[in-house]
Amino acid sequence: TQLRCCAISYSCYVPIGRDPHPEWQINYIESEQLDGMVDFIHANFPMFPTVGRNGTSRVNDCAAAKQFMHILPTGQVETCPFVQWAAPEFNVGQKTILEIMASPYFNYTRKLGDRGVTGLTPCHAPNLKTLQTDFSELGAKPTVH
Repeated sequence: TQLRCCAISYSCYVPIGRDPHPEWQINYIESEQLDGMVDFIHANFPMFPTVGRNGTSRVNDCAAAKQFMHILPTGQVETCPFVQWAAPEFNVGQKTILEIMASPYFNYTRKLGDRGVTGLTPCHAPNLKTLQTDFSELGAKPTVH
């Protein structure tokens, strides 16, 4: 039997958790090189390449708060492990997942992904003052300092 590959997925390191190492994260140039490699694979091989990483310039849709969320060891719930913003009251010890998902912050995050604007995704919050302000006004705070 001949085996073949029809999909490939790259997942890049994102510095989160108790002992993050930002120096291990790919930089902008490496991110663009990875995008070029994905384009090459897509154009030359019958497979579907995908890349999961924080803050690519090409991302214009987002699954944060739509298809997944992230629960921290403290019980706080983030819209995505790459976003790293949560509100203290978004805690599974105090509210149900449905209540958290129905919150204004989670609704706002879902709508960001629906806009389809390249670079305007929740994982860009560390670099976009507008998102930081909007998240703060909705009660969310950075979960990593």
